[in-house]
Amino acid sequence: MCLEIPSRQNVEVTIPNGENIILQKVQVLLKGFITIQVWDKGKLCKVYTIPFKVMEEFILCAPKGTFLNCKITNFDCLAYFTDDCKRINVAISFCQQVQMVSNVNIEIGAKLCHPHAI
Repeated sequence: MCLEIPSRQNVEVTIPNGENIILQKVQVLLKGFITIQVWDKGKLCKVYTIPFKVMEEFILCAPKGTFLNCKITNFDCLAYFTDDCKRINVAISFCQQVQMVSNVNIEIGAKLCHPHAI
């Protein structure tokens, strides 16, 4: 799941041509769960389902009236026992597409046309 935490703040940013512009700092919460299976000699010993939450900040053009469109495109998880076999370390990585969008009305000028006779 990918959610915006409503706490946008304006940030002044200098773009490559030297101009200063105002963008917004957007906080995004990624949350879900992973399931770890522990096997011993081909036999399933334990199953752990662990929830996780990851907070990220992005600097985006996110003026009032826009909303977050976030899609997790890839997810990878690596789990391994510590040297003493008393804990499991878990590393999670994401690839995601994050953009701010807005609903807009577009008016297109046109004129009436008639089909050609055959």
